[in-house]
Amino acid sequence: GGQRRRVSLARGAATLRKIMFCDEPTSGLSATDAELVVHALKNLCKNYGTTIIVVIHQPRVEVANLFDTLVMLTANPGRIVYSGPMAGAASYWASLGHPVPPSANPTDHFLDLITPGAPNDAVSLFVSAYKEKQLPAIRLVVAAEVARTDGLSPLRIIETERDSRIAKFGKPPNYYPSLYSVSFATQLRVVFSRKLLLTRRDIMGLAIAVGQKVVVGVVVGLLFFDLWNQAPVQVGTAPNANATRGQSQSPASAPSEVNVVSLLFVALLTVCLSGIVLIAPQVAERTVMKIETSERLYHEMAHIISVFVIDTIIGQIGNAIFLLIVFGMASVPYGSGLLFFYFFMASLACQSVFSALAAVAKDSQIAFTMAIPFVLLFMMFSGSLVPKNAMPDWLQWALYASPFFWALENSLSELFGGDPQSSAALAANPGYDLQFDVSIGTGICLAYFFVFAILQAFALRFLNHIEH
Repeated sequence: GGQRRRVSLARGAATLRKIMFCDEPTSGLSATDAELVVHALKNLCKNYGTTIIVVIHQPRVEVANLFDTLVMLTANPGRIVYSGPMAGAASYWASLGHPVPPSANPTDHFLDLITPGAPNDAVSLFVSAYKEKQLPAIRLVVAAEVARTDGLSPLRIIETERDSRIAKFGKPPNYYPSLYSVSFATQLRVVFSRKLLLTRRDIMGLAIAVGQKVVVGVVVGLLFFDLWNQAPVQVGTAPNANATRGQSQSPASAPSEVNVVSLLFVALLTVCLSGIVLIAPQVAERTVMKIETSERLYHEMAHIISVFVIDTIIGQIGNAIFLLIVFGMASVPYGSGLLFFYFFMASLACQSVFSALAAVAKDSQIAFTMAIPFVLLFMMFSGSLVPKNAMPDWLQWALYASPFFWALENSLSELFGGDPQSSAALAANPGYDLQFDVSIGTGICLAYFFVFAILQAFALRFLNHIEH
């Protein structure tokens, strides 16, 4: 409890506010932990010039002596009975005929006298004494402070403070017109550095992520081993061992292009579904983010950008390793690197969908359940499971809205676009048009990214609030 309380105080102190309000910071703590917490508050006052106002009940004498000023209130209704130095409270009580007994805790003695209905109730005495002895002096101090400003307007007071800061530090004080004490760039830098540090420390997690891609890549590579160098097979005839891809084949043949489509579909499915494993950790990180953003330590977008950049880099490194293994074992040419670009854009679109679901859902189980329809729709409208030629005309628009279809069609265009026979075979079955515009597909994937990123930001800000 004491450690968590000190961490909470540290989060508040990190905002560098001039005034802090602490409502019962020692509640539920042991006497030792309570003293340590108040010591931490005392150090903040000394080292950073912070004014800290603390509401506290029945502190032990060691804790009470750490405070500089004491303001005591009574009930029915709320009234001040003492406002002055902590060190002078005992003598003030003694001057009113109620000295602190030698063996008593001073704060307990004070509370016994100002609690309405208590056996030693002296509320009326202390309220009257405050109005007669202390309140006039306090009013004089306030009047002197007001007079010191020489009747300056609020704007002039601010300008005077600004000029004094410039004279002392050589620059005006930083001003951020927001709820946060630092700029968004600083928020992003700190949150990003923490996310990067935590990721680097998770050596086991990184090893599992990379090792998993290597194992899956080898398995898929064995399934399609040396596929690119295998000759097409004529329908109703035995395979021609001497045939090569460059030789002319009849459009009525069953070309190995169909097998290449299967390879690309399996590889694309593996790459895009790799983002679904991020749902559980993102839901867990969301809880921490909600607690911290509720205290205005940083904006939600700093969290979104940090998580997206680091998770995307790690995920794409794993995907690149997987694709290198699969394409290498299948002998698929990827010299221009555009195949990697198409797969990257499709996985980016899917990752944005999964991240948005992790922000919207109450927990990871619900997020996984919500992700299943998206995965099924992307697979169904990929042009591979359900051929384009077999799909109703009024539903074919969904193909062009699917990142799977865009990635597959452009990948096939990269591999077979210069071969009229292969283009004709793919147009006949499953119906891919190898003249599909790359810019349109890129725009579709970017649209997925921006739309679901906005949904993610909205959900993180307004949904699934933490109940303190």
